[in-house]
Amino acid sequence: SVISNCTLSGGENILLNCNEVRFGASALVGSVNNSTITKCTNNLDVDGYYVAGIAGLMKGGTISNCTNNAAIKSESDGYYVAGIVYSIEGNEQSTITECLNAGDLNSGGIAGGIVAYITGGNATISKCMNIGKITTIHTDLSIGEYAGGIVARIGGVNPTITNNANYGSFNKLSSNLGGITGSNVSSLSKNVVAPVYLSENITGNSTRNIFATMAVSVESYETPKEEDDDFFDEQIGDIKVDSLRLRFVSHATPMQTNDMVGSALSSSLSTENWIFTNGIYPMPAGIPESPKTNIARIPIFLTEDETVFGVMSNFTVPTTISGQTVEWTSSSPDVIAISDGSATVTRPASGE
Repeated sequence: SVISNCTLSGGENILLNCNEVRFGASALVGSVNNSTITKCTNNLDVDGYYVAGIAGLMKGGTISNCTNNAAIKSESDGYYVAGIVYSIEGNEQSTITECLNAGDLNSGGIAGGIVAYITGGNATISKCMNIGKITTIHTDLSIGEYAGGIVARIGGVNPTITNNANYGSFNKLSSNLGGITGSNVSSLSKNVVAPVYLSENITGNSTRNIFATMAVSVESYETPKEEDDDFFDEQIGDIKVDSLRLRFVSHATPMQTNDMVGSALSSSLSTENWIFTNGIYPMPAGIPESPKTNIARIPIFLTEDETVFGVMSNFTVPTTISGQTVEWTSSSPDVIAISDGSATVTRPASGE
């Protein structure tokens, strides 16, 4: 069966009271079984338990060129949230390609920009992008948190995750956090990440496994990649923490912002799979360019080796992108004042 060219918008937001892990629920369809969903868009907010924007449970088939623009949330402890698909299961070939999540995700346990949980042995996620904000907050500390810009949690399988991008933000550090995935897998390639971590400082005795870009590995299971052909902006993806037990694992290549924007990565990423636009980060091919996707890819150009959590020097910001004017404001102009693409930093005096 095929579902194509549909848009969900208007009307009431959706409350889905499906609280069984073996069932999935979404704004569009509950389950995909060797079927195809293509060119569909969800604009309706979803609130439930195991929920997503496009499809609930996937067991074989293809989802392509779909977009979630809505807020998806499940604030109860341990439940899963995703922009496109809640869970991929089974041994059938399941493919998600050229999909975009632009909605904010809020989960009490596990949240993934494209997929929350993969246990299926033949899954491929390619040329997808997340630009939404991902939040995982729960009160039961015995339940593990997973957050990933593309896939949150992967259980016992090694899916193909390639040519994806995450330019969204994380506003809380999960127990297992990754710009692409919150689980440790080795089958990742050609992924690009420049997320901003908006977290509070992390304190306490629990071990936090934080991986800037591709994966998080627990202490007993770490599989380094043979080739670091994934890339993350180390000036934007820095993590502000206060915990001696935090483990930072990186199987990707850290880059300065200038080395990632425009066509800087075109020698490593093919034009068949990526769109390169002057002055901003690259985007997976197949995702339509729009003011929203362009704004999400706008960089700030900090002084070399400075990060968003340690800005000491003046810096610059783009004022035009693809012919569109970009206006900047500062929430604290006495600290950072922006005028005509130039940001002037005034550091507080000692003791302030």
